[in-house]
Amino acid sequence: MASLEDLKRLYDSFSCSGASVYLREEETLAIRSFLGSKSPVLHICGNPGTGKTHVTVHTVGNSFLYLNYYNENDIFGRIKSSNTSVVIIDEFDKYYNERRNECIQAMCYLRTRQKLITISNDLTISGDVLFFKPYSSSDMEKILTQKVSEESSSPILNPTAIKIISKRVGPSGDLRQLLRYVQEIVGKKIVEGGAVEISPEDVFPEKESTEERPSNVHHSIISSLISGNKRVSKMELYSRYLKECQEMEISSYDRTDFNIIYDIYS
Repeated sequence: MASLEDLKRLYDSFSCSGASVYLREEETLAIRSFLGSKSPVLHICGNPGTGKTHVTVHTVGNSFLYLNYYNENDIFGRIKSSNTSVVIIDEFDKYYNERRNECIQAMCYLRTRQKLITISNDLTISGDVLFFKPYSSSDMEKILTQKVSEESSSPILNPTAIKIISKRVGPSGDLRQLLRYVQEIVGKKIVEGGAVEISPEDVFPEKESTEERPSNVHHSIISSLISGNKRVSKMELYSRYLKECQEMEISSYDRTDFNIIYDIYS
């Protein structure tokens, strides 16, 4: 059985800079291939939270100069004074768009001296680009399951709770958003004390607080409606769900949360 210490360890792991790389095997191989090639530059692009910076830094290793456009006043100066084999410029699209002449000058300087890896959210520039696709809900479920198992041999997050969280955050494709969301839930659980395992009821605490029930009645209603009405549309099931909630005099979930639970049991 999981302990309070397991919860605290999981909470702290979300802020750990040396976190594992998840589900980016192809991207990791592409970066390694570039490092062993004669190509001078690799452009990496993808939405926020897709692991671009973390995977790149983790793959390159120790011998590199990391520069973030928003944190540096003299990027070109830092480059000229460095002797590392690889230079990584984060937020490169902003650097290219806002200080283009200097950016091009820096790229020309590096071409015959050091390898350059650029990281951008939205880049329109010629050349090969390694694109990091957004994480899917399924990806997030796998990652969250793996991360929890790494931190504790005992169950902390109920599998159904993991599914709900993953489906709720999944449309964003943002892994950082997922981890922040789970860290917040874990933090509340630590403060509250009591049962250690995080259940589906803990995922929507603001909606469960008014219901003095030992189990999640909404899951019971929705799963029963699905099993007893195989040929009924999701829209019609939602109408029936709202009616049952009204008859039971309990607050109902909105359409988004209903869809998340529906997808789990359908």
